[in-house]
Amino acid sequence: MALVGEELVMYLANLVSVARIDGSVSPKKSEAVARIQKRMGAKKTELNKAMKLAERDDYKIEPIGHFTDKVQNLEDLLYVSVVDGEIHAQEKTIIVNFAKDIGVTQDQLNLIMGDINRLLASGTARSSCRACGAEAPVITRFCAECGAAVSKADS
Repeated sequence: MALVGEELVMYLANLVSVARIDGSVSPKKSEAVARIQKRMGAKKTELNKAMKLAERDDYKIEPIGHFTDKVQNLEDLLYVSVVDGEIHAQEKTIIVNFAKDIGVTQDQLNLIMGDINRLLASGTARSSCRACGAEAPVITRFCAECGAAVSKADS
């Protein structure tokens, strides 16, 4: 089930919060958040709400939605954190705590991080779903939009 409304805003606010943890948002992190926003079908107004929410001093990153949404949010948090080539100590702490909150072990977190590192090492390689045209990372096996298989030949 796709996140909508306030849950979607909070999901994006988690990403924005991590992106601006060091006081500014790098162009790569900004682009990563925008890419995720597009993938999720979020409107610009929802991203703007998320940015305002993440700017609050009392904002705390929280798991949102069903378990699969939470794991996807963790993956996206990791991606946004490392997309500029570095991960700050505060980002790492937030991600480790988020993983613990949703029941993801350190070994599982390491596997996710390995997938993200492979994605980043491959540059901007993307796949398109033949069934619906949705764009996804090359490491994706199934389309997040329609569930169809996405093979390497689709890229």
